[in-house]
Amino acid sequence: MGRGAEDHRLHHSRPRRGGRAGRPRRRDDGAAGPGQAHLSRPAQAPPRPLPPARRRGLPGDVRRALGRPRGGGHEGRADVAAGRAVSPAGPRREWLRLLAWRVGFGLAVLVLWEAASGRWIDPFWFSSPLRIATHLVGWVREGTLFGHLAVTLRETFLGFVLGSVAGIAVGVALSRLEFVAQVLDPFIVAANGIPRVALAPLFIIWFGIGELSKIVLASTLTFFLTFYGTFSGLRAVEPAYKDIARVMGASERQIFLKVNLPAASPWIVSALKVGVPFSLIGAIIGEFMAASRGLGYMIQFDTNQFDTTGAVSGILVLMLCVMLFNGLLNRLERYVLRWRPRERAAAARELQ
Repeated sequence: MGRGAEDHRLHHSRPRRGGRAGRPRRRDDGAAGPGQAHLSRPAQAPPRPLPPARRRGLPGDVRRALGRPRGGGHEGRADVAAGRAVSPAGPRREWLRLLAWRVGFGLAVLVLWEAASGRWIDPFWFSSPLRIATHLVGWVREGTLFGHLAVTLRETFLGFVLGSVAGIAVGVALSRLEFVAQVLDPFIVAANGIPRVALAPLFIIWFGIGELSKIVLASTLTFFLTFYGTFSGLRAVEPAYKDIARVMGASERQIFLKVNLPAASPWIVSALKVGVPFSLIGAIIGEFMAASRGLGYMIQFDTNQFDTTGAVSGILVLMLCVMLFNGLLNRLERYVLRWRPRERAAAARELQ
């Protein structure tokens, strides 16, 4: 097979497969020597150049983002994270445009309502926007609106905080105690199935007709929402994330704070957003049953007097409160979940 000392004895070829494929050549090279005058063959050709990188398979916005200079700020990264190109108008103009559409829709509903009142709709049943506005101005001048509104908001806030804290605490505890969670599961489901309207008279008997009974009723509505959100979110954490944290030397406390809690935060925040209107509903139901103050008391009093304008006025005030709370929770959600790609892309757009 060869003439130099570097060649081994003749042997059979491999029965199943050969070695790596090499460049075409005539014969084995000779032993290396000090001179270059007796080369066995010319120098090998240079390696073949690699084909050009394929970029046609990438989406258009990704290709454009990759082609931009890195020193230009956050725009390219925001494009890739958001999955679309950033609007040249900027986030402020988009927000103003959305606000204009919302205000326009609300005004259109009020105009149609006012136009239909007295023509196609009997004002006795639905009143009219002008009558409601006049009634609200009268409440403000008398000073009755803010006093009753403060009572309802206080009951709603305390019930929401109490129910949320208890629901999150119980959800965290049962997520770590699987056997206890299995034992208590049918009892929790049964307690959640009890209508809160049926509990309202009992709470009034137990805690009186003051604010405490309304706070407890509102907290029961919020408790189960936050409990199920926390429990389901913590149980849905990928075990691989926790295993990786353990390999890196994290303690159980660090795993809970750095892995479990951030992973379950979308579930918890969603439950809190739903819990705000439910806590308000609980406070209003309690005021319907027995109360001497609060918006629920005012709505119930006007309904008993067949004053549709007063009842609808109180309902509209409650709607405005829910919209305000929802806006505040949306800001809280963006702050708590700022580590998610969607929130990071929105923050990058705001920095432009």
